Amino acid sequence: MDLSTGVVNPQQQQLLDELYTELVTRTYTSSDGYVIMLSMAYGKNQNDSFQVHLPEICYPAQGFQVGASRKMALTTPYGEIPIKQLETTFQSRRVEPVTYWTTIGNHAVKSGLDKKLKEMSYAMQGDIADGLLFRISSIDTDKPRAFSMQQKFIQEMLASITAADRLRLAGLTD
Repeated sequence: MDLSTGVVNPQQQQLLDELYTELVTRTYTSSDGYVIMLSMAYGKNQNDSFQVHLPEICYPAQGFQVGASRKMALTTPYGEIPIKQLETTFQSRRVEPVTYWTTIGNHAVKSGLDKKLKEMSYAMQGDIADGLLFRISSIDTDKPRAFSMQQKFIQEMLASITAADRLRLAGLTD
């Protein structure tokens, strides 16, 4: 997929600047014209004051409706990633299926409880964990196609990066 610009991000920039140490947003377009929007939000300090904000909170705050939501594991050649898929709609006109996961340190977390346990584990070692929200979406009324294309994007991205980067982005080890 080729890189282009102009990510549509339903989260407010001011809040993002307060919550995250670094934010990367990109739009990728495949050779057949399919568009995937990527957002990676990194927070250096994940404590009770600063937490990764999940799409099911941020999207409605920007006027989106969240429909179906499902947790699942995305199987990759490097291991499984606990992902969540959301079906979001803005004003009944913009259908935006979303796939995302979060990490605490080098661990992809499955739930809020899992996240809190990982944070406590780091704290017991005298560390404050960092966190990452990895989100991709596409504007597509064909939701099964959107999720399939998003999974293909994730697989291709993981194959193109180093083992250290896979560990950092998705908690995956070779």
